[in-house]
This record gives sequence, structure tokens and C-alpha cells, in this order.
Amino acid sequence: MKIYLYLFATALFSLSIQTSVAQLNFVPNDSFEDNAAFCNGSPGNLWDPAVPNWNSIIVNGSTPDLYRPCMNNNMQTPSNTAGVQTPSHGNSYAGLLGTHSYYPFPNGREYIQVQLSAPLIAGIPYRIQYKTSLAETSNGATSMGMALGTSPFSFPNYTAYQAINPIPAYVPNGAIYNTPQAITDKTNWTLVTFDYTPAVSNIQYLLIGNLDNVTMPLSVPGDGLVGSVGPGAYYYIDEVKVIRVDDVATNIMNNERQEADLLLSPNPSNEYIQLTFPFQTHYQIDLINSMGQVVIHQEGNNQTNKTIPTTHCVNGLYFLRMITADGISIVKKIVIRH
Repeated sequence: MKIYLYLFATALFSLSIQTSVAQLNFVPNDSFEDNAAFCNGSPGNLWDPAVPNWNSIIVNGSTPDLYRPCMNNNMQTPSNTAGVQTPSHGNSYAGLLGTHSYYPFPNGREYIQVQLSAPLIAGIPYRIQYKTSLAETSNGATSMGMALGTSPFSFPNYTAYQAINPIPAYVPNGAIYNTPQAITDKTNWTLVTFDYTPAVSNIQYLLIGNLDNVTMPLSVPGDGLVGSVGPGAYYYIDEVKVIRVDDVATNIMNNERQEADLLLSPNPSNEYIQLTFPFQTHYQIDLINSMGQVVIHQEGNNQTNKTIPTTHCVNGLYFLRMITADGISIVKKIVIRH
């Protein structure tokens, strides 16, 4: 599983973790490596139970796919029913239709979505990105994109594989990005990325797929899609990230100044963590386990201390992240031992 927190957990890193908070990935299971024992693959496999944290949009009839070495039914990596591609990271990747002329529907599509490990903070810049590769058997290509919102995405009134039009009507209070050109590279991974500063709080859902409103089915001809009823463009997806885009120099300077101001005790912790700090402002606190999952999320105002109960947390290494209203971010390591 590709989570930057694993880099933090090395013995050589120590307290320099504070200077790298901007690299904390808010996407759980970002390379689709979790639930490694699931190997019963088939085209159109049961995505939701197979891939923790992620889900397809069932009302749209979508059936995205999971690929990994242990899969049966020609759903392995690197060689599978859609082509040959080595994972960008780890052993697994996802697959979905950017467009396909299935049945009577032109330009049909598939989507996957994930709830972020913590809501994005209004006014703070973030970078949203993933890697994609056009499958070898695709006979067309299309643009690919992503959307962010405050609630799970759904497309009512659309049946299986229909094109959603207009897309913006289904993304209130969020953002949409689509690549300006079709992604045509079948050999390499292409990075899809954009920077976004939320204007509202509670942005916490990420949608991935072709979000172009253009209803023309294809932009680039190709070789043919295995098992197709009509022309189509199929994409592999890997390494999904949502990270903060802080000014590195300012972030380091703030952390050096504030590191000694945030005190945690006891460490190791048994029943609770006592926080002491001088920030008399709105703040949020996340306790993050070594898998990158937020196990405790709390917010507060105008306090200089906070007690967080930890009796329900399993033993192990955790990261406590504190973010203040003025954008100061501090992450400290803490061990929970019962």
C-alpha cells in the first residue's frame, strides 16, 4: 500500500516528520493494495467488497475492475484481458471505462470514488493527482479527470453506462477537473494532476473517471477492445493522492518555531493523550495509524489543552496531526501501548 506515512515510520526519520506534513496523503488505500487476500477476479468483479475504502457508483451500473498478480480469470498484473502494464507502485491497480459504446448508449462510462481520511480545510491549497494508462486493447481514447465534493457522488436517473450530462450539476460546492486532451499513451503511466483550494469546508469525497461533457464517443482511433460491442477507451488507475501544497520554506520555518509549543504526554500513551499548546484559535486534531487511517478526529476553539482518550486504540505507532485555522500544521509521533 502506497502511503507516505510508511516513510515516516522509519527509525531514521525521528522528529523531522514535522517538516514533511505537506506530503501526508489523504487518500486511503491509494494504490488498491489492501485486502491482498482477494484473488477471485473476473471482468466486472465485485468492486465494492474487493477494494476497501473505494466504491463504484452503483446507480450508474458501473463495474470497475481490480487487477493484481494472484487474480484468476485473466485479471492479473502485469498481463491481463485489457493489455499489459506494470503497476506504477506495488502489485495492484484499478481499471475502468473512460468511454464505451455499450448497447444503445453512446459514450458510456465508469467511475470510482473514495472518502478521504479527513475533510479538506477551506482556504488551504491541495494537489489532487493519480496515474493512468490507456489499455492496449482500447480502440479509442478520451480525457480523464476527477471531482471533489462534500457528499458521496451519485447519478440518479441514469441507467447502466449512460453518459452523465451535464456533469457539473452533480458536483455542488466542489470542483471538477478534466484533462484538456485525450490520454493516449499505452506504454507509460500518465500523471493527471491539478491544484485546488476549497472555498468551503467538509470537502471529503473524490471521484475518478471521464468527466468531459462532450458526448462524442471517441477522440482517437485505435486497435479494438476485447469483448467490445462498440468502440471504447479503457484506463488503468494507480497511485491516487491528495496532498497539501504548502510553501515548503514557510512550512519548515513554522514547524521549527512551533515544534516545542505542541507537547504530548504521556508518550507512550495508555488511556489518553494530553495535548498542551498556545494556539487560542480554531483547530483540528487527527490521530492517524500506521495504515494512514484517521482513527480519531476532533476539533476545538480557544483552548490551550486537550485530552484525547486512547483506550480503544490498538497498540502501535501513530501520528498526531494538528492543523490551526491560520494554516500551521504539526505532526508528531506517538506510541500507544496498553
